[in-house]
Amino acid sequence: MEKFDIASEDGRPLAANWVRASGARPALAAVVMHSATGVPRRYYGAFAQHLGDQGFDVLLWDARGIGDSARQPATDDPATMRDWGQRDQQAVLRYVRAEHPARRLFIVGHSSGGHLAGLAPLTASADALVLIASGGCDWRDYPVAQWPRLLGAWWLAMPLVLALWGHLPAWAGRRACLAAGRCTGLAALEPDPRLLVQ
Repeated sequence: MEKFDIASEDGRPLAANWVRASGARPALAAVVMHSATGVPRRYYGAFAQHLGDQGFDVLLWDARGIGDSARQPATDDPATMRDWGQRDQQAVLRYVRAEHPARRLFIVGHSSGGHLAGLAPLTASADALVLIASGGCDWRDYPVAQWPRLLGAWWLAMPLVLALWGHLPAWAGRRACLAAGRCTGLAALEPDPRLLVQ
Protein backbone atom coordinates (compact mmCIF):
# COMPACT_ATOMS: atom_id res chain seq x y z
CA MET A 1 0.00 0.00 0.00
CA GLU A 2 1.52 3.32 -1.11
CA LYS A 3 0.91 5.91 1.65
CA PHE A 4 1.64 9.57 0.99
CA ASP A 5 0.30 13.10 1.48
CA ILE A 6 -1.47 15.26 -1.08
CA ALA A 7 -1.24 19.02 -0.54
CA SER A 8 -4.70 20.56 -0.44
CA GLU A 9 -5.47 23.80 -2.27
CA ASP A 10 -4.35 25.78 0.80
CA GLY A 11 -1.37 23.53 1.60
CA ARG A 12 -2.91 21.31 4.28
CA PRO A 13 -1.59 17.74 3.99
CA LEU A 14 -4.16 15.07 3.18
CA ALA A 15 -3.20 11.46 3.95
CA ALA A 16 -3.81 9.12 1.04
CA ASN A 17 -2.99 5.71 -0.38
CA TRP A 18 -3.47 3.81 -3.61
CA VAL A 19 -5.01 0.37 -3.80
CA ARG A 20 -3.66 -0.79 -7.14
CA ALA A 21 -5.32 -2.97 -9.76
CA SER A 22 -4.30 -6.59 -9.47
CA GLY A 23 -2.91 -8.41 -12.47
CA ALA A 24 -0.41 -7.46 -15.15
CA ARG A 25 -2.68 -5.39 -17.40
CA PRO A 26 -2.98 -1.60 -17.03
CA ALA A 27 -5.76 -0.35 -14.77
CA LEU A 28 -9.14 0.16 -16.40
CA ALA A 29 -9.55 3.55 -14.69
CA ALA A 30 -8.60 5.53 -11.60
CA VAL A 31 -11.32 5.58 -8.95
CA VAL A 32 -11.33 8.32 -6.30
CA MET A 33 -13.29 7.58 -3.13
CA HIS A 34 -14.83 10.63 -1.42
CA SER A 35 -15.67 9.54 2.15
CA ALA A 36 -18.77 10.24 4.18
CA THR A 37 -18.65 12.81 7.00
CA GLY A 38 -16.08 11.82 9.58
CA VAL A 39 -15.34 8.43 8.01
CA PRO A 40 -11.62 7.67 7.65
CA ARG A 41 -10.35 6.16 4.42
CA ARG A 42 -9.50 2.80 6.02
CA TYR A 43 -13.26 2.13 6.29
CA TYR A 44 -13.33 1.75 2.50
CA GLY A 45 -10.36 -0.65 2.33
CA ALA A 46 -12.32 -3.80 1.49
CA PHE A 47 -14.38 -1.94 -1.14
CA ALA A 48 -11.19 -0.55 -2.69
CA GLN A 49 -9.58 -3.99 -2.71
CA HIS A 50 -12.63 -5.42 -4.47
CA LEU A 51 -12.37 -2.71 -7.14
CA GLY A 52 -8.62 -3.40 -7.38
CA ASP A 53 -9.36 -7.07 -7.99
CA GLN A 54 -11.67 -5.98 -10.83
CA GLY A 55 -8.84 -4.00 -12.49
CA PHE A 56 -9.20 -0.47 -11.07
CA ASP A 57 -6.64 1.70 -9.29
CA VAL A 58 -8.40 3.23 -6.25
CA LEU A 59 -7.27 6.32 -4.38
CA LEU A 60 -8.40 6.51 -0.76
CA TRP A 61 -7.80 9.74 1.14
CA ASP A 62 -8.68 11.44 4.42
CA ALA A 63 -10.16 14.94 4.37
CA ARG A 64 -8.63 17.57 6.64
CA GLY A 65 -9.25 16.79 10.29
CA ILE A 66 -10.23 13.16 9.63
CA GLY A 67 -8.24 9.94 10.11
CA ASP A 68 -4.55 10.37 9.34
CA SER A 69 -5.18 13.94 8.11
CA ALA A 70 -6.18 15.02 11.64
CA ARG A 71 -3.07 16.93 12.69
CA GLN A 72 -4.60 18.98 15.51
CA PRO A 73 -7.44 18.60 18.05
CA ALA A 74 -10.93 18.97 16.57
CA THR A 75 -11.65 21.90 18.90
CA ASP A 76 -8.74 23.84 17.33
CA ASP A 77 -9.41 22.91 13.71
CA PRO A 78 -11.13 25.65 11.67
CA ALA A 79 -11.94 23.27 8.78
CA THR A 80 -15.42 23.27 7.30
CA MET A 81 -17.31 20.94 5.01
CA ARG A 82 -16.95 23.55 2.29
CA ASP A 83 -13.16 23.15 2.67
CA TRP A 84 -13.56 19.41 2.08
CA GLY A 85 -15.28 20.03 -1.26
CA GLN A 86 -13.65 23.18 -2.59
CA ARG A 87 -10.11 22.59 -1.37
CA ASP A 88 -9.59 18.94 -0.50
CA GLN A 89 -11.61 17.17 -3.20
CA GLN A 90 -10.27 19.59 -5.80
CA ALA A 91 -6.65 18.92 -4.73
CA VAL A 92 -7.18 15.15 -4.80
CA LEU A 93 -8.68 15.26 -8.29
CA ARG A 94 -5.85 17.53 -9.48
CA TYR A 95 -3.31 15.04 -8.10
CA VAL A 96 -4.96 12.08 -9.86
CA ARG A 97 -5.20 13.99 -13.16
CA ALA A 98 -1.49 14.91 -12.91
CA GLU A 99 -0.47 11.32 -12.08
CA HIS A 100 -2.67 9.69 -14.74
CA PRO A 101 -3.63 12.33 -17.34
CA ALA A 102 -4.82 9.84 -19.96
CA ARG A 103 -6.61 7.42 -17.64
CA ARG A 104 -10.36 7.49 -17.22
CA LEU A 105 -11.44 8.95 -13.87
CA PHE A 106 -14.37 7.64 -11.83
CA ILE A 107 -15.48 9.30 -8.60
CA VAL A 108 -17.40 7.43 -5.89
CA GLY A 109 -18.99 9.74 -3.33
CA HIS A 110 -20.44 8.28 -0.15
CA SER A 111 -23.01 10.45 1.66
CA SER A 112 -21.49 13.93 2.13
CA GLY A 113 -18.60 12.87 -0.11
CA GLY A 114 -21.16 12.88 -2.91
CA HIS A 115 -22.84 16.10 -1.81
CA LEU A 116 -19.56 17.98 -1.74
CA ALA A 117 -18.32 16.73 -5.12
CA GLY A 118 -20.11 19.59 -6.85
CA LEU A 119 -17.88 22.11 -5.06
CA ALA A 120 -14.74 20.81 -6.80
CA PRO A 121 -14.57 22.15 -10.37
CA LEU A 122 -12.55 19.14 -11.55
CA THR A 123 -15.51 16.87 -10.77
CA ALA A 124 -16.88 17.98 -14.14
CA SER A 125 -13.90 16.34 -15.85
CA ALA A 126 -14.67 12.89 -14.42
CA ASP A 127 -15.87 10.14 -16.71
CA ALA A 128 -18.36 8.95 -14.09
CA LEU A 129 -19.71 10.08 -10.73
CA VAL A 130 -21.31 7.39 -8.57
CA LEU A 131 -23.19 8.55 -5.47
CA ILE A 132 -23.89 6.15 -2.62
CA ALA A 133 -26.41 7.22 0.05
CA SER A 134 -26.08 10.88 -0.94
CA GLY A 135 -29.70 11.82 -0.34
CA GLY A 136 -31.04 15.28 0.32
CA CYS A 137 -30.24 17.21 3.46
CA ASP A 138 -33.68 18.75 3.90
CA TRP A 139 -35.60 17.11 6.75
CA ARG A 140 -38.87 17.65 4.86
CA ASP A 141 -37.72 15.12 2.24
CA TYR A 142 -37.88 12.31 4.80
CA PRO A 143 -40.95 10.38 6.01
CA VAL A 144 -42.97 12.37 8.56
CA ALA A 145 -42.35 9.67 11.18
CA GLN A 146 -38.62 10.49 11.08
CA TRP A 147 -39.03 14.26 11.49
CA PRO A 148 -38.89 14.29 15.32
CA ARG A 149 -35.66 12.26 15.36
CA LEU A 150 -34.00 14.35 12.65
CA LEU A 151 -35.06 17.69 14.10
CA GLY A 152 -34.12 16.59 17.61
CA ALA A 153 -30.65 15.54 16.48
CA TRP A 154 -29.88 18.61 14.36
CA TRP A 155 -31.63 21.36 16.32
CA LEU A 156 -31.39 20.12 19.93
CA ALA A 157 -28.80 17.41 20.56
CA MET A 158 -26.06 18.65 18.22
CA PRO A 159 -26.15 22.30 19.34
CA LEU A 160 -26.10 21.14 22.97
CA VAL A 161 -23.10 18.84 22.41
CA LEU A 162 -21.29 21.58 20.44
CA ALA A 163 -21.95 24.10 23.22
CA LEU A 164 -20.65 21.72 25.91
CA TRP A 165 -17.63 20.20 24.11
CA GLY A 166 -16.86 22.66 21.29
CA HIS A 167 -16.84 19.80 18.78
CA LEU A 168 -18.77 16.61 18.04
CA PRO A 169 -16.96 13.77 19.86
CA ALA A 170 -16.55 10.42 18.12
CA TRP A 171 -18.81 8.77 20.72
CA ALA A 172 -21.72 10.91 19.47
CA GLY A 173 -22.25 8.66 16.47
CA ARG A 174 -19.50 9.55 14.01
CA ARG A 175 -16.26 7.67 13.42
CA ALA A 176 -14.13 10.72 14.21
CA CYS A 177 -14.29 13.92 16.25
CA LEU A 178 -15.74 16.71 14.14
CA ALA A 179 -15.06 20.41 14.54
CA ALA A 180 -18.13 22.60 14.96
CA GLY A 181 -17.79 24.02 11.41
CA ARG A 182 -18.10 20.55 9.93
CA CYS A 183 -21.17 19.64 11.97
CA THR A 184 -23.24 22.53 10.69
CA GLY A 185 -21.80 22.55 7.17
CA LEU A 186 -24.38 20.52 5.25
CA ALA A 187 -27.25 22.83 6.09
CA ALA A 188 -25.36 25.72 4.49
CA LEU A 189 -24.80 23.64 1.35
CA GLU A 190 -28.41 22.62 0.80
CA PRO A 191 -29.17 23.37 -2.86
CA ASP A 192 -32.00 25.51 -4.10
CA PRO A 193 -34.80 22.98 -4.83
CA ARG A 194 -35.51 24.75 -8.13
CA LEU A 195 -32.08 23.56 -9.37
CA LEU A 196 -32.81 19.89 -8.79
CA VAL A 197 -33.87 17.70 -11.69
CA GLN A 198 -37.25 16.11 -11.03
